[in-house]
Amino acid sequence: MSQRRWWQVVLAVVGVFIVIVAVARGQQVYLAPDIRWEPPPPQQVTPAVPTGMTQPQISPDGSDDLLQSMVNVALVIAGLVLLAVGIYFLVRFINWLRERNIELPKPKEPGVRRTEVADQLEEEGQAALLQLEDYSFEGIIAAWQAVQRAGAAVSEPREDWETSTEYATRLAAELRAAQTDVIDLAGLYRRARFSGHETSREDLDQARAALTAIITAVREAAERQAAADRKEAERLEQERLAALEAASGGDR
Repeated sequence: MSQRRWWQVVLAVVGVFIVIVAVARGQQVYLAPDIRWEPPPPQQVTPAVPTGMTQPQISPDGSDDLLQSMVNVALVIAGLVLLAVGIYFLVRFINWLRERNIELPKPKEPGVRRTEVADQLEEEGQAALLQLEDYSFEGIIAAWQAVQRAGAAVSEPREDWETSTEYATRLAAELRAAQTDVIDLAGLYRRARFSGHETSREDLDQARAALTAIITAVREAAERQAAADRKEAERLEQERLAALEAASGGDR
């Protein structure tokens, strides 16, 4: 409600109050005449006023009572005005508090975390790819360990009851990478780490292709999540602005 409307309400209340007081004072009480005979009242003897002194004048029209009533009405009007002003500023203060409590929500944590995971995997994966370029079986081990560390940031560690294939499948889902790439790299890791067979060039090429695909998939998933978080933040910002506009509209 605007300031002009507030004063219109105050003046209306004051006007109604003045009319009520005026009507109440203008009403005359009519009493039916008493037909019973009563002796005449005793005559009052006015005491003599000493010489040089004047007798106090009593207003026959009740002007003193009227003045007192006007003072009372003025006090009541002043009280109503102060009450209205207090209510007005109280409403403004409440709206101000509501505006301060509306804050822009922070971006979702998963989106930020996935970007960091993609950065970490890309950095460690590039080091593993360099080892794979040298056709070293240690490159396969480094590649799988990099994927595992990236998965640990967005998923639970491997459970005791999970097989390596089950863990690789869950890891692929959490990283939003192709399931076949993660499973293939996990199998190449087990062969290079635990089997007695020599790692072939074909195994190294396959590990390089799988790791490159995983890095690309994780990066794309992080970018999609970041875009979705930005869109959500924009939506929340629009809601915040709409709430602020609605709160400030209550003052008009």
